This record gives sequence, C-alpha cells and structure tokens, in this order.
Amino acid sequence: MNNYTVLLLISAILVAFAISVFQYYYKTKRSKVNILLAALRFISLLILLVLLVNPKYSKRTTSIEKVNLLVLTDNSGSIVKLSGANDVLLGTQFISKDSKLSERFSTHQFTIADGLDIRDSLAFTATQTNLQEGLKELHQAYTGTQSAVVLFTDGNQNVGSDYQFETFSDNFKIFPVVVGDTTTYTDVRIANINSNKFAFLGNKFPVETTIVYSGSSTINTTASISVNGSKVYQERITLNSQQNTKKLSTLIEAKSVGIKPITISVAALENEKNTVNNHKTSYVEVIDERTKIGIVSNYKHPDIGALTKSISSNEQRDVQLLGATPTAEELEDMSLLVLFNPTRTQLPVINQIKNRGLSSFFILGPKTDWSFINELELGFTKEDLNQTEELLPVKNAGFSLFDSAAFTLEDYPPLAGNLGEVEITKEYDLISTQSIRGVNLNEPLFFVMKEPQKTAVLMGNDLWKWRMQSFRNTQNFDNFDQFIGKLIFYLANDKAKGRLQLTYDNTYANAATAKLYATFYDNSFRLTTTKNLTIKVSGKDVDFEQFLPMIVSNGQFEVDLSHLPQGEFVFTVTEQEERISKSGMFRILDFDLEGQLLSADYKKLEQLASNTKGKLFYPNQLQELKQLLLTENQFTPIQKSHKNMVPLIDFQWLLGLLALSLAVEWFIRKYHGLL
Repeated sequence: MNNYTVLLLISAILVAFAISVFQYYYKTKRSKVNILLAALRFISLLILLVLLVNPKYSKRTTSIEKVNLLVLTDNSGSIVKLSGANDVLLGTQFISKDSKLSERFSTHQFTIADGLDIRDSLAFTATQTNLQEGLKELHQAYTGTQSAVVLFTDGNQNVGSDYQFETFSDNFKIFPVVVGDTTTYTDVRIANINSNKFAFLGNKFPVETTIVYSGSSTINTTASISVNGSKVYQERITLNSQQNTKKLSTLIEAKSVGIKPITISVAALENEKNTVNNHKTSYVEVIDERTKIGIVSNYKHPDIGALTKSISSNEQRDVQLLGATPTAEELEDMSLLVLFNPTRTQLPVINQIKNRGLSSFFILGPKTDWSFINELELGFTKEDLNQTEELLPVKNAGFSLFDSAAFTLEDYPPLAGNLGEVEITKEYDLISTQSIRGVNLNEPLFFVMKEPQKTAVLMGNDLWKWRMQSFRNTQNFDNFDQFIGKLIFYLANDKAKGRLQLTYDNTYANAATAKLYATFYDNSFRLTTTKNLTIKVSGKDVDFEQFLPMIVSNGQFEVDLSHLPQGEFVFTVTEQEERISKSGMFRILDFDLEGQLLSADYKKLEQLASNTKGKLFYPNQLQELKQLLLTENQFTPIQKSHKNMVPLIDFQWLLGLLALSLAVEWFIRKYHGLL
C-alpha cells in the first residue's frame, strides 16, 4: 500500500468522524443514544469512503503441483490375440489405484487405438492401431507440463506413421509396459500393397509390394501377383536375417472395366505358424473415362482429319465426327464440341452449347457464315469484307492459360481466312495475331475466351498445314499434337462439370474405416455447405439399399458407412435442389489388420522409451516401475506460493457491515422518534 493510499485512508477516517460529530453533537442534546448513533454513522461513512478509496493488499496462497501420471492403454484387438488382455487389466489397476502413486501424481487414464480417447472401459475390439497419432495427441494435450506416461501395449501398429521416430519434449517421458507374447516366430508376410485407386481402360498401372521375413535362417520362396484371379507376375525370392525385405513391382494392363482384385501371395514356409498374412488383397477400379470430343461440320476438309489425328494421339480422348446436324442424344456425353465453319444449320448445336455450358472450339474460315455468327452473341464479332487472304500467325509471348512455350509457330504456313476487324467483348487470352505480307495487323487470329464457358476461336482454315510443318521441323507431329492436346485439355476440363467432387477409397479394409466425403460448389464455383446432399448406397453382391443424408463437418460433407456389411456397393450422391449427382462404387473387405502379427514388438517400444529417456518394463516388473516413479527427482511434487494483490471491495462482509450499521441506525432513530 503506497503513501498516497495511506493518506486517503487517514483523510477518510477524519472526514467520517467530523461528519458524525457534526450530525449528532453540534447543537444537539448529548445522550447515550446520540453517542451510539454517531458511532453507527461513523462506521457507515468510514466503510463508504474506504470502499471509494479501494485500497489493495497482498494475499499469499500456497498449492501443491503434482506431476501428471498418464496411464495409456492399448485397446486394440491384437491385445487379446497375443494373450495380453489380463496383463493390461491387472497392470492398469495396479498403477491407477496405488495410494503412494496417487499421493505423488495426478493420475489420468486414456485408451489408444486408431486415436486417443478418455478411458471409459476396455473391450480390446478396435480393428486398427495408430500409436503414433495417439501419443502425439496426448503430448499436445499436456504440452508445457511435467508428465510421465505409462503405456500398456503390444507395440504393434498397422496404420499411421512409425511411432518410434516421433519426437517429444524433455518433460514427456514414456515408460512402455510390453504385454502379450514376445516370442519371435519364423514368419513371412505381405507388408503392404501400393497401387492406383483408379486405372484407365487400356493403360498400364503399377503394382508394388514389400515382403517381410522374420527369422534367422535363409529361405527361398515364391511371390506372385494375381489380378481378378489370373496370375500376372511371379518371382522367386531369397531372404535372410540381414536381407529380410524384398520389394516387388510390375506394370499391369487394365483390360476390362470394373473393380479388379489385386492379390499378392507368398508361399508359406515349413511349420509357419501364421499364414493369414501370406496373402493380401487390394482393389483397383478400371474406368473408361475418355474425354469425348465431337466435330460438327457441313464440309469435308483436311483440317478435320488433322484434328482427329492430333486429338486421338492421346488415348484418353475419343473423337467422334457428328456431321452437320447431330441429335441431342449424340451431344449428351460430349465434353467439347469443335465447330468447323458453322452455318445456320448448326443453330441447334450452338443453342445446346449455350444451354448446357459446353466448351467449344470454333474454326472459322472462308466458308463461315459471318452474318450468322455475329447474330449469336458468342462474345466476338467480325466485320466481313468478303475477301479471302493468307493470314500468317504471330505468336503472343504473353499467353498464359497453359504452357505453350514449345509451340513456336516459326516458319509455319499461313491460314486461309477473311479480312475484317475483330471485336471481342468477353475476357480472353490471345494465342496469336495475324500478319499479311509481313505486316502485323494486330488482329486476333487464335484466342481463348474464359467465361461463361471456355471457348477457343481460330479465324482461319488449313490447320493441317501446321501439323505438316511440325513434322518437317522435327520429323514427328509431337510439337503440334502436344499443343492441341493442351488446348483440348484446358477446354474439356470445365470446372462447371465438377461442382460436385467426391473423395473416397474404392476399397476399405473393413467397415470401421469406411467414410465418403463430398464438396459442392455454387454457380460461381465457390465452396458452399448450405446445400442438401444425400447418398443412395446399394449392394452389388449383397441385398442392401439405403438412403442417407450427408452431414457437414470441417467444411465438407461426409457420411459414415461403418454400418455396412462386407461386400461390393454402388452409390450415387445427389444435390437435391439442382439434382446434380455423381456415382461410383467401392468394396468393403473383412480384413483383420490386428491378426497380422504374431508377437509383441518390444524392440520398437524400447526405442521409444530410449528416445524419451524413459525405460521399458514387462508385466512382472510393475513394482520396479512403481519404485522408479516414486524415486525419480523429476517427478517430485512442487509447492508453489502465489502472491495476489486483492482489492478491499472484494470483501463482501464489508458491504454486509455497511448495510447492518445503516439499518440499526434507522431503527434506533425510528424508535426514539428522530425521523
């Protein structure tokens, strides 16, 4: 309390005393009642004035801060399979209920399987184990505090990053207790399968696997890869204690559409105890998703053949010649339409382009009906002088919609086109301008408009000459074909067609991991979560059908499919307002991740303990673990003293005393008729 506050308090006492004396002694008959009333008035005034000054004083408190004892229990199915459940139950009970440990530590219990949970009960039914993720979450939750972690586990992890390489702070020590059978058995197993989730029909896709051997002697065995029941690869392998892993990889041709099982097998060893892990199956979905491109024309022209050859050089593109007046059914599956010298007969096609938001590529030359084109409000018009001219290309170095650096246009022949001023009313990017007899007219020859749908416009014919020139320059058509390929890719990948995006696996090892996610974009291609999305799931080989709503979580839609049985399913996700939908298929396996290993992995747990300056223990060493926890200086409880500045106004009894003194004074005055 500083001198200024002391001075104010003295002044408050004097003022309260002076007012009380003045009110009950000055020109007033002195009596015992007045003395009592003056005293009560003095108390009331003094409390009011002191509360106005509000002095502060220091208050010191002490507390005992205990170290956290975090009992973390592996709740996965492998604990039962390795006969460790009883050790876990007895061990956790011993640690959590020991009175000396409770006196020294603040004990908290958690379970770990595919993540971290507060312990409620132990069932040992989790179908997968992610020790790294659980330890990481626990470390984050207790960052900045001194913690000792007692981890009851068999050390086996089948999902996530390797926990033995996770880094922790110095005040986070881990003491693993290894439960389950630690005997090392001779075993050969398929560790993993790496392959694409999807493959295109007719293409080759990679398959890679790692075979792991546990044992001391040298073995020779055979590994094979089968697709859809047919063996496509086989290799004889040799493994020993030093070279105990073998990686196999091959390319497999996708020959037919559908979900194809990829089974990798390794021949069992003599007297091998666990042969379940000698086989593993993954799935790849072979799809025929070639981009369909239609060419619409009234005329036969070499340009049509050149474009067909160029576009078809990519196997994922299917070019169809639709003639002059294709039907609506023929246009239904098209991703891009190429219109060669369109006339009024193509008005229904152009209306389809506008109504459906299709991308288009207009090739306009001497036979183009420009009066018709100018009426369509396509975003560009041209003054037709009805004069055919040879138009040389002049490349625009600033074109940036896609990489066109290799397409130089140097020494390329002119195109046949009409003279006339071009006016473009929409946002566009210029590929090339036109030049006549060495004079650059700065008029667009080749350009791309971006909105409302992607449209490329070439104002000239004889594009086939450019493809021939590419061959003359490099002895192949690659330069021209790659440029046309990039243009087609840019045009055909219209974002409006992808407003509904799905994320899912075509194969789930078991139903517990089955989830499907969706994102939806509005007409401006902005992410939105206000729509109503539903999913219809039907079984292909099981009698099952269900409609489910998709809920919003973390900025996207998701649905939990963990209730589905084993089998193959087809699904359709639908946005209910605009009826935009997308379909797919997936398979749920009955694969037991927890049954793949035969013994506890004490070596990794020993490394984990070493990394955190802890120590490894076994169930018969719990007394040693207890003694270590009780004697480790780092885990000694700390007595902390806290000094707080407390304002006098926090004392509620002062307000009570003030109310009491005022009330008593009022009753006395009332009783003696002084009011």
